[in-house]
Amino acid sequence: MLDIAPLSTCVKHADGLSCVNPSINEKVRVGQEAMARKRRGWADWMAIAEALQVGRAELMRDVHSNQAAGRRYEKAMADWLVANGFKEIDKSVRSRLLECLKHRTEIEQWLSRLTEGERFRFNHPNTVLKRWKGSTAVPNLNAAPKPSPYAQLKTAHAHLIEENHRLQHRMEAADGDLWRPSDSAADIARVMVATLSSAKAERTAREILKMLKEQKDSGPREGADGQ
Repeated sequence: MLDIAPLSTCVKHADGLSCVNPSINEKVRVGQEAMARKRRGWADWMAIAEALQVGRAELMRDVHSNQAAGRRYEKAMADWLVANGFKEIDKSVRSRLLECLKHRTEIEQWLSRLTEGERFRFNHPNTVLKRWKGSTAVPNLNAAPKPSPYAQLKTAHAHLIEENHRLQHRMEAADGDLWRPSDSAADIARVMVATLSSAKAERTAREILKMLKEQKDSGPREGADGQ
């Protein structure tokens, strides 16, 4: 059960600057009725959006602001949402609702082209706005086509073959030495992965870490000498 203030209630803000009076506003009343429904359709969401738009306009006047922002406005809006039964609609959904309301004509034309089942599933403002925007996005004709998963796999395979050939040439040029002390850690790791099986490369890495730990543990303790 929604906690809705009577329509004649005047909600006094803590700053004492304004008094929100939704008493005779039909759009707010219709929005409250939509909020009370357990399952809301698109028309219900639009009724809620219209009520929120009314509240926003009233509060902007009350706090003498031409923008729906600022500490005083946010405090007034929080009080208004509670007093009128809209507190469960969070800020992000309110923003999308108002954007849906702004583009209501275009969105409803798009909805009319959907199947009945799609309209039944697509009624929450988050979903409607996302899918409507997706349907109206203009493709960039100059953009390079996105490669298919097969093409991506083929490219990755070609890179691996090329890297393997590079490592083989390097090994031949080094007369059997797989790496030099001056090589980077990444280059040494690549040589190991290319020349060892996956399982052996993993065991080798673990052995290196084990030996480093043993070397560190067996080294002289700080302050042990010369004391």
